[in-house]
Formats: sequence, C-alpha cells, structure tokens
Amino acid sequence: MKRLLPIFLGFFLALQAYAIDLSTAIKMTLDNYPSIRALEAERIAIRGRSELYRSFLNPSVGILLGNFGSSKERFSKAPVYSFSYSQPLALDLRDYFRKVAQYQNVALDYRLQAERNRLTGEVMALFYEALYRKEMVKLAEESLKISQDIYNFVKRLYELGETTKLEFFRAERELLQSQRELQMARSEYLSSLQILSHYVGVEVKDVEGDLFQTARFPSLDINRVPVVAEYDALLEAVKAQRNLEMRLAKPIWSLEVVGEKVGDTTYGYRVGVSSPLPVFYRREGELLQLQAREEALRREKELILRRIEQEYNASRILYESYLKQIDNIEKKDLPVAEEELALALKSYRLKVITLLELSDAKRRYLQTKKQRLDLFLALHREVAKITSIGGM
Repeated sequence: MKRLLPIFLGFFLALQAYAIDLSTAIKMTLDNYPSIRALEAERIAIRGRSELYRSFLNPSVGILLGNFGSSKERFSKAPVYSFSYSQPLALDLRDYFRKVAQYQNVALDYRLQAERNRLTGEVMALFYEALYRKEMVKLAEESLKISQDIYNFVKRLYELGETTKLEFFRAERELLQSQRELQMARSEYLSSLQILSHYVGVEVKDVEGDLFQTARFPSLDINRVPVVAEYDALLEAVKAQRNLEMRLAKPIWSLEVVGEKVGDTTYGYRVGVSSPLPVFYRREGELLQLQAREEALRREKELILRRIEQEYNASRILYESYLKQIDNIEKKDLPVAEEELALALKSYRLKVITLLELSDAKRRYLQTKKQRLDLFLALHREVAKITSIGGM
C-alpha cells in the first residue's frame, strides 16, 4: 500500500494541473476567487441592518416595592406598590429600514458585477500574456533552429579549412545566445502560468488559444456600467437613510399601562401615552453626515465617469492604431523579412555575403515577428482593460 501511495498522489496532482482555455479560466476565477465570496457575505450584514427596527420596539417595564414611612401596612402583606409597562408604537420604522436595505442590496449587486468585470479583464490580460509567452517560446525555438543550421554549416566549412576560426566562434556564440534566449522564454512562460494559476485556483500547465485572433473592441455605455450604477444605488440608499433619520428625529410615542396600589391588597390601573421631547437637536448629527456623504458620492461618480470616458477613448485610439500596424507588418514587413532571410541563407551558402550580414538578416526577421507578437498582446490588453469596466 505504501508503494502505491506515490502513484496515487502523482495521479491526483496530474488531475489538478491541466491546459486551460480563456472561457474556462474566467469561469473558474469567478467561481472561486475570494473577493467574490467576500462581497456575497456582505448581503448577510445588509439583511441584519434591515432588522434593526426591532430594537426600537423593545418594551419597558418598571416595578416599585415597599411602603411610605408613614404607612402602617406591613411590607410582607403587599410588597408591590406599583408596576408599569410601556410599548413603543413604531411599526412604521420597519419600512424605513427595509427601504435602506433594498437600495444597499442593489448597490451590492452592481458592486459584485463590477468585481466580476474587473476579474474578467485581469484574467483576459493574464491569459493573453501567457499565450504571448508561449509564442515567444516558439519564436525562440525557431531562432535556435536557424542558429543550429548556420552553426552546423560553418563548422563543416571550418573543418574543411574553408572559413576562419573567427567565423566559427561567431556562429558558436550565436548558437549559445539562442539557447539562452530559449531557456529564458520557457522560464517566462512558466512564470506567467503561475500567475494565472493564482486566479484560476488550480495549477495551469498550459494555455490553449489563438493570440493572433483579433478581438473585437467592446462597446460601452458609460452611464450604465456597474461601477457607475453602483453610485446611483448608493445615492438612493443615502436618501432612504436620510428619510429614516428624519423619522427617528420625530417623537416615538409609547403606550403605557400602570398599576398602582390603592388599598391593602387592591390595585388600580391607568392607561396613557408618552413621548420623548426632541429638544437637543435629535439626529441632527446623523443628518449632517448623510448630507456630506451624498455630496461626496456625487463628486466621486462624476470623477469615475470622467476617468471611464478618458480610458475608453484612449483605448479605442490605441486599438485602431495597433490594428493598422499589425496589418502593415503582416502584409508588408513580415513577407519582406522572410524573403530576405531565405535569400541571405542561400547567399551565405554560396559565399556571396558574410556571416555578419546573415546574422543581421536573421535579427531583422526575428525582430519583425516579435513586433507582431507585441502588437497583438497590446491589442488584447486594451480589450481586457475595457472589459474590466463594462464586462464581456
């Protein structure tokens, strides 16, 4: 059994680490990320605050024991002199408290949606970062293959005495450089997978997707995005809270029943009403705080609207610029670079150009392909940025 334990453990770990696509990564993040669960737990607190009206309905009781000093009655004969019961009449407070909770729940719904959008945008950016690193590994492997072919050819010439030792060292140095670049690219890819795994909640060993698929730039109604709608709900909640405080500032009447000793063993009863006197600015401090809170929310909403509009317009300009640059590279620069490299390889074998000129052609080819990768990554990042605001 002990021998089988490592096998079972390895099988279990293999199940926990797998390749993942974008939609699965987003779904798993939204299902498991702690910030979503924390916000959902706030609904319990809102429900608790909606029941605070019950504390204003608590009755009061009072009892007096003993006799006056001039009384000739024995204490043990009738020890209770009087008792009272007072019940506040404030059932309407329930509607005020629950109205506040209603708007707070709406605001929480928008906050949850805003958090989901934020996480979706972050996961999109991280996922395409991982895809980019994966493509960089492929590019480094292509670079290594070209360097290996050049090295093998130069080595054969050197062994035949048809080239210099300096030329051989240069080819060897470029081969070692390509090997180091491949090792670094693989490390960066693994690092990007680890960061993505933090969001997904399981170990991701690979990502599946197409970096070169152009993502559509999302449309956005700035006034209806969740982060803005949350402010609208919060403002309504503040108004409801202000109405509640104004109601609490008014007297809360109570019904009172009093029983009082009127004979040796006889009691009389009275019924009446009572109310506190709001002489010393009752609830005025709370109302002033709510007034300041409402003004602060309005200013914050205005700032958020400006920021979103600025980010959206800036991202759209960059997105369109990246599309044009990608189109130019794919239709002009990359075909020219590929043809130049193929011609340089053929020319070097015919000894028409030097190894240094061949290395320059190779560098321009790889640089063009990397520039294409960089532009696609930047394109997806702009889409992810807007997605984090308005959702998919």
